[in-house]
Formats: sequence, structure tokens, C-alpha cells
Amino acid sequence: MVAHCRAMGCATGRRDVETMGQQAEGKEGEARPSDHARGIMTAGVSPVPPRPSGWGQIMVLGACLVILFLGSGHPVGGEPPVPYRLDQSAEGVAMVFPKPMAVDRLLVSATHPGVWGMGRAARIGVAKTASHSAVAGWRPGQGDQLVFSLADPWTDRIELIALSTVTAPATPSWDLRVEGTWAHQRRLANRLTALVTEVAGRQTRQGCFCCHQVMPLALAAHLAQARHLPRPQARLATWALELARWQRADGSFSFPAAPEFGVVTPTLAAAAVLGWLQDLNPALETALLKAVSFLVSQQQPDGSLVPDFTFPPLLTGRPAMGWLFVHALREMAGILERRGFAPIPRFAWAQQRAETWLAEAVRARPDQALFGWLARVGEPLSGRDGVDEVASFQRTLHPAHDPELTALLEWVHPQGRNPGSPASGGRGRGSPAPVQTPESIGGGDFRQEAWGLVRDLANEP
Repeated sequence: MVAHCRAMGCATGRRDVETMGQQAEGKEGEARPSDHARGIMTAGVSPVPPRPSGWGQIMVLGACLVILFLGSGHPVGGEPPVPYRLDQSAEGVAMVFPKPMAVDRLLVSATHPGVWGMGRAARIGVAKTASHSAVAGWRPGQGDQLVFSLADPWTDRIELIALSTVTAPATPSWDLRVEGTWAHQRRLANRLTALVTEVAGRQTRQGCFCCHQVMPLALAAHLAQARHLPRPQARLATWALELARWQRADGSFSFPAAPEFGVVTPTLAAAAVLGWLQDLNPALETALLKAVSFLVSQQQPDGSLVPDFTFPPLLTGRPAMGWLFVHALREMAGILERRGFAPIPRFAWAQQRAETWLAEAVRARPDQALFGWLARVGEPLSGRDGVDEVASFQRTLHPAHDPELTALLEWVHPQGRNPGSPASGGRGRGSPAPVQTPESIGGGDFRQEAWGLVRDLANEP
């Protein structure tokens, strides 16, 4: 998130109006270190220019009103703006965010009146949070920005202090930019990065596709993309292309060293994963096409697919396989439409038969209703499969005991909890979280972490 920010309040105006009557010390244009630079801790701010009068006062107050009513500035690069307010602090000005942010860099105009004072320009400044700080300098004629590289993964406040100021040019700049994202979103991205590293390592160590592990990872990556959240694009693309290399010439995914894993079940899992990840590289679309073509050849006369390997709690029974099959067919149909191709008749017929079979199967077996809901993710819930029924099923589950089912149900019907909230098994937004690493995931409960990430992403707006 690179956002162009303006203050959500008139803190800058309060500071300027309060100091308008003070007279600047020292010679005009001469660099003057602040009390902070001399090691004297005071409650003052940088020296300010002589009091403006007449139209000068009107222009200052008008600028304050503009800030007050505009709120956040226009976003940069299509990203949403970052709201904040400017408060006076003991040593300068503090940027206060409404919720914690992960701040990579802070770029502030050296002549920003709301930060350094009217008529003043900061030659040297400090930006500091509770755990990080950075110093930046500026010289006239070399641009007018102070760039503070903070790299703080969690902060709700940045204090800005001028160590040395000079007289500002006649036309000041109000430019102030925050490069970063909301802290909880950065935390989700870090968890996703650690998860992909852990899964790739397990696949290498075990020489196995690891169906039950790649599925939550791929779904988490898909949810992050659908919600426009940051994710490790290059790392995910490399991993996904490695997955595609497991594919055999007929489009199936099977493992001669472990024939007990079957062919249909791993191909279904792989097709679902490719469907969730196909936006990462066009080669994945081709792999999905081949996998779907193989699966269609295995479809039964009644429209179902018969698994040749099961792995509880998800990869069991034909309804679960029906959900994965319908998902893969729908993703393939979407790719063809986006690419401008006509539907493939046998794929369209296979999808219609599979959807019909799955609807009848879950109607006859209420305990398998989840897979019918999953096959229609994104469609409004109504009637028998309405919100009340989903909520009733959710109340029978516990995240610690049923992480897979809990996460998938919240994908069907998000509960609106804050990611990382205690109810979702994570940490609250009110405190920094430890950095996730592959080792921390591998040493803990993989199911809880992987499906907990899916659950948190499902609840992200």
C-alpha cells in the first residue's frame, strides 16, 4: 500500500495558530538546531516565523479547514488512502493511525507546514515509533523530501521531530506519504510466506504431493488475491509451477513410488489447487486444462467421481470429490471465457451432470451438505441451504478440533471476526505478533496454522 495522506483533523491548524504569535529566534535563513538536537528535552517545537497578518492568517486558517474536511488524500496506484491525524507531542508532531500499520517508509516534505511549522523547513529530522527510528536529511535544491526507512511491522503512532530547521521557501509542500499496509494484513502475508516455504520443504523431504497440505495453502493464496491483500507472488508462482511438474502426460497426478495414493484423488486435489492458483502463471491454466480433461474421462454415468484414496476429514466420500470436480470445471470455464474461447461441450456437459449429482447427493445426506455449499461459494444462500442452516452447522464445530470444516464454513459464510482475533485462534490486533517462520509452523500444529490462515483470510473484508 502506497498511500498519499492528508490529516483527518486540524491538529496542524491548532499547532500553527497557537504558535503564530511567537517570534523566530536567530537570523533569517540560518540553520538552527532544535532543543532536542542539543540534548535538552523540552516541550517546545521548532522555531516558527513571525506572525502572519491579514490575508496570511486567512490563508493559514483556510488550509487547516481544507485538511479538516478532505480527510485522507487521494490514493496512489489505486490503493486506498491511509487515514491518520496529527497531534502535538512533547518534541514535535505525532502521526496517529486509527489501527496499527506495518510501515516500510515514511516520506515527508521538508517544508510541510503541518509537520515542521509554518515557514520552517526541516534540514534534519527523526521519525520514531515505539520500537524503530530513522533519521533523514535534506538540502535545498536537492528535492524537498525527507525519507525515513522505518521497516516497522507494527505501529499505531509515528513521532516526527525536527533536529534542525531553516526558513522554508515561499511555496511549501504538503506532501506526506506512507509506504506500507495495515499491520494485520502484513501479518497475514507473512504467515502465507512461511506456509508456502514449509509446504514446499515437506514435499521435497517426503517426495509426496501432500494433498492435505497443498489444498489449504492454495486456498489461502486464492483468498488473499481475491481480497487484494499482499502475498509473496514470486514465491507462490515458483511453488505452483513445481506442482505442475508432478503432472503426467495424460493429465493425471500419480506417484509410482506410492501407488496406494491412487490417481483420481490426487488429480482432483491437484486440479482444485491449480484452479485456485491459475492467476499466477499461464502455464498453470494449461496444466488445469489437462487435469480437467483427465477427470472428465473418469466421470461416472451418474455424474460423480469415485475416489481411489481417502484422507479424512476432507478427502472422503464422493460428495467431497464432487465439490473439487465442480470447482475445477468452473475455473476452467472461467478461463475459457476470459480468453475469448467458446465453452468446450464435453466440459460443460460434465459440469452440468456433476452439479446435478452433487445437489441430489447432499440433499439425501445432510451431513455432507458442506460440500454442496462449497460448490456454490459466491452465490447467495437461500432456502434450506440458507444462513440459518450454515450457522447451525457452524455451532457444532470447534476451531481447535475441526480446523478444516470451521475454515471452509467461514469461507461459505464469513463471521466478520477480525483476523487474528481470539475467536479465530490467533492474536488480537492490539499487540504485535511474533514473525511467522517455517520452523515455527513445522514445530507446531500444521493443521491449525494452515486452516487458521484460511479462516482469517475468509473473514477479511
